[in-house]
Amino acid sequence: MKSRLKDRLRSCRWKPWLGFCWGWCVLISTAWGVESQVYLAPVDAEQPILMKANQAQHWEEGAYQVWCLQGNCSLDQADRKATCNQAVIWYEKGKQPNLESRLIVYLEGDVKIDSGGQVLTDETWFGRYYTTQPLRPSFKQLNENSAAGSSLYSRALARFLPPQQMASGPDQQAIQQTLYQPVTVPPPGAALPPGVIRVRAFPRGDLPYQIESRPTGRGTEQATIITQGVNLLIDGVQVDEFGDLGTLDLLADRMVIWTQGGLDLSGQTGRNPNQSFEVYLEGNIVFRQGPRVVYAKRMYYDITNRSGIILDAELLSPATDVNGLVRIKADVIQQVSQNRFLAKRAWFTTSLLSRPKYRWQAGEIELVDQQQNVFDPVTGLPVVDPESGQPVVESNRRITMRNNFLFLSEVPIFYWPVISARLEDPGLILEKIAIRNDDLFGTQVLTTFNMYELLGVQEPPAGSRWLLNLDYLSDRGPAVGTELTMPTTQLFGMPAPGGLFLDAWAIRDTGFDNLGLGRQMIAPEEEYRYRIFEQSRQYLNNEYRFTTEVGLQSDRNFLEQYFEPEFDNNKDQETGLELWKATENRAWSLSANVQVNDFYTQTQWLPRFDYFWLGESLFNDTFTAHSRLSVGYADLSPATFPQDPVQAAAETALPWEADAEGGRYILRSELDYPLQAGPVKMVPYVLGEAAHWDEDLTGGSLDRLYYQAGVRASLPIWATFPEIQSDLFNVDGVAHKISLETDAYFAEANEDLNNLPLYDNLDDDATERFRRRFAVSTFGGMTPIQFDERFYGVRSGLASSVSSSALEIAEDLTAVRMGLHQRWQTKRGYPGQKRIIDWIVFDIDGVFFPEADRDNFGESFGLLTYDFRWHVGDRLTLFSDGAFDFFDTGQEVVSVGMNLDRIGDGNLLLEFSSLGGPFNREILTGAYSYRMTEKWASSYSLQIDFGNDGLVTHTVGLVRIGESFIVSLGYNFNNSKDTSGVTLLVEPRFSKRSNLSSLVPPKSNPLRSTSTIE
Repeated sequence: MKSRLKDRLRSCRWKPWLGFCWGWCVLISTAWGVESQVYLAPVDAEQPILMKANQAQHWEEGAYQVWCLQGNCSLDQADRKATCNQAVIWYEKGKQPNLESRLIVYLEGDVKIDSGGQVLTDETWFGRYYTTQPLRPSFKQLNENSAAGSSLYSRALARFLPPQQMASGPDQQAIQQTLYQPVTVPPPGAALPPGVIRVRAFPRGDLPYQIESRPTGRGTEQATIITQGVNLLIDGVQVDEFGDLGTLDLLADRMVIWTQGGLDLSGQTGRNPNQSFEVYLEGNIVFRQGPRVVYAKRMYYDITNRSGIILDAELLSPATDVNGLVRIKADVIQQVSQNRFLAKRAWFTTSLLSRPKYRWQAGEIELVDQQQNVFDPVTGLPVVDPESGQPVVESNRRITMRNNFLFLSEVPIFYWPVISARLEDPGLILEKIAIRNDDLFGTQVLTTFNMYELLGVQEPPAGSRWLLNLDYLSDRGPAVGTELTMPTTQLFGMPAPGGLFLDAWAIRDTGFDNLGLGRQMIAPEEEYRYRIFEQSRQYLNNEYRFTTEVGLQSDRNFLEQYFEPEFDNNKDQETGLELWKATENRAWSLSANVQVNDFYTQTQWLPRFDYFWLGESLFNDTFTAHSRLSVGYADLSPATFPQDPVQAAAETALPWEADAEGGRYILRSELDYPLQAGPVKMVPYVLGEAAHWDEDLTGGSLDRLYYQAGVRASLPIWATFPEIQSDLFNVDGVAHKISLETDAYFAEANEDLNNLPLYDNLDDDATERFRRRFAVSTFGGMTPIQFDERFYGVRSGLASSVSSSALEIAEDLTAVRMGLHQRWQTKRGYPGQKRIIDWIVFDIDGVFFPEADRDNFGESFGLLTYDFRWHVGDRLTLFSDGAFDFFDTGQEVVSVGMNLDRIGDGNLLLEFSSLGGPFNREILTGAYSYRMTEKWASSYSLQIDFGNDGLVTHTVGLVRIGESFIVSLGYNFNNSKDTSGVTLLVEPRFSKRSNLSSLVPPKSNPLRSTSTIE
């Protein structure tokens, strides 16, 4: 190809006399061959352009957006106002932000243009507008279809492209008639027939281009030489690597095209793609293909043989999961074969600055396309096209970069020899660097690497992600971890779609733990500390579900210290497996789990079987039955006490924690009799249970019989008020819906709940740990029964459900549960698109205890709760909720606040909470995040205890959103831990992990938080 390219370049040496002649041609054509135009006073390009008409047709034409306007047309910019009956407008958007966009305008019919007092009237006018602002079109009727074949468009095109520019020379026409059979093609804007290429040429600027055709001496080959700036549009090019390229839009100062036979630049006839078609461009080259733009100095491409070379090339292109545009620049880009591309001395960035602040630089970039069959992820068999019957093939485009440097400004900060990734899912070796400093961990340098890139894995599993974390904490030590997320397709050789997640992290800890007030400066129980957390789930035949989980930790305080949000908010991390199956209204599960962390109280099930049969109709829907069977061998293993004697003295075992093991067999059933008494729906019911425990808290076996009988009732009430209208509160009619609900029952059990171990835990590990300290610090070692979680579960009606999560919870009880649930609904939305929303929600629930001394510590009423939400607008919500018990030191919890959320701009939260009972607190919580400008955002949050603690937490964040980097500076203070810290994060804008919506610093102080920008 090199020798052929040299021949092409040698034939393009521009001779001085030719340039002289072309210059005279330009002058003559300007003076005589172009219609005279009236040039109006220029308008400030900073002003926007308003385009209006009764009707408009819109389509794309190469680099242009085209509008064909009819009726009351107007075009306004600053003090220039143009009106006419009909018009055609070509709009070329600026190549970069803040660069001028161009409008080529043809006006027709009663044209009147008033430009700052200079008035022009005529039947037609042709000219240009320029603006740096977005175009503002406004039409009564808009059709997204082409009008390129209309007579109006033909007249406008004749002014845009004079006939002499579209005509071919006589030699070219003669050759075309004898050697090339033309193919008639549809007008511009219409779809091309398969296997046809259309070529059209337009002037690049205001002056017409110059054209000359000559034979090359290679058989029937013709060379078409174009100067004075040309815009070439090529449609119908098919490339195996990328399919149909759409419209290729090429602009250059000079261009040479080699073809077999003639070349029609008007677009009226088409070409056979198998005939030779080569093009050479030089001088301010712009090459557009879809959303991608290439700028270059010189370019040669053989469209037929799919090979070529670009010198001094720069590419701007959008990319999946990347913020902004990817900018690639290379000295040489070469297509060396149909499936292989090379770029020499290349770099890429997302910065549009001439001297980018960061860039990835490579000595060589190679792109290879491989065709491969598509396989079904469930069956594992090749996918077949139902129409052709052939296997479906997809392109696997892989990019390989060699000798890679990461530059900040002009300083290299990172090197890696080879990076290889799929073009559809490109990855970087170094994905994140974060630097922090606080009193808890010291100075922290946290890095995240892509393991697939490090190991050079060519074909990682689709959709998977494998990361390596290398960290250093100055006050604690070095650390290493890994995270793996992977979709799965098989289980034991059977099709089973699902997923796997693995997170492991370890540290050699030389510091002290700080877990909050009263638990500061705790020596770790292990020097080498770690966690391994795994979860996987597969679905088999749409009925079975197989789940595994591993939750291994080195010591009791590790998770709370290093992964505090997980410890406080997520479910307990256990080690076990479960097979679950559901069919209609029946389901069963077989599970087993073991205790691997002896510092948590956990029940080992070796194994456990549960069967559910819910909502079964009996006797032609007269009765409804629910049933559950639970059988298993349980081993309750209480948590060990801390090794630190001070911490051990601050904890006590909970009343139900004891070494107990043995079989547990429970059958619980319910029979309902639904009735309709006028508007009231009533459901009398009976519930019974027979259960056996091999070992209770005394060491002996225990049999329990439990029954419950009662009636549930509900009464719906509603009324509509269409006359209620308010623009201020965005209300369009109101529907008030009320539901009165009650459940009155009595229950008895022949065994005391205090005799049973709690195999089904009610609280998670974090809450149980708090309860052990709470019993000592607040009550001197023994929690009163009023605050025992088991009896709170009894009063809450946990035993009233067949599918209860805690089967030990059942006791004598008589209760009447009452609820008033209200919704005020209205309509909101655009005209014709109204939707019904809950404008105001107000729910009240409470329980009446007829035997108050036995069931509710002497008070007839208890467990009173309310929940209020007023969605004043789509962005503003006022809320309040509370919970009350009326016995001595019972719970009294109230919160009231507001939440204002402006998507894209920020949010504001204010909440006041009052906690009464065994301890009393009044806490004010406030948080806001705000996008102040396009470049700056800020955030702030605090918690104030109006008691003795004062300021509890305090965080401040400032974010600068730069052209190349996101820089986040944060400060946090935690009174409980007596710690403060500063966070500085610097991240390139190209990172797919960056998230401008998360601007609020973390409320806690986790080592790895996703609450700030990372």
